[in-house]
Amino acid sequence: MDPVTRVIEITVNYLRIQCDVKFWSQHISSILVGIIIATSIRGLLITHTKLFYAISSSKSSSVNVLLLAQIMGMYFVSSVLLIRMNMPLEYCTIITEVLGELQFNFCHHWFDMIFLVSTLLA
Repeated sequence: MDPVTRVIEITVNYLRIQCDVKFWSQHISSILVGIIIATSIRGLLITHTKLFYAISSSKSSSVNVLLLAQIMGMYFVSSVLLIRMNMPLEYCTIITEVLGELQFNFCHHWFDMIFLVSTLLA
């Protein structure tokens, strides 16, 4: 049982309220994941902005923008893959249908490897 479901279940039992714990835990978990993704993207942008200010010049500004766009695209795809791996099966099939024929296990493995290497280098 995940922490959000457990907290909602304890609160409902303590306050003796009748509500659908599964429904609310899914929605609250989705909101929390959205907040985590938004703050991590913000942190990534702040870090890259500092890096680009340090190495930018008038000639390299368009290269910096293209590099930032590439990094943000990869970051978005890796976040979607990570979210997909931790969702219930009925929601995973929806993401699989939207993204098409991706080999999610292969992508998830490389996401883990890149994350491990980047944390060791940071």
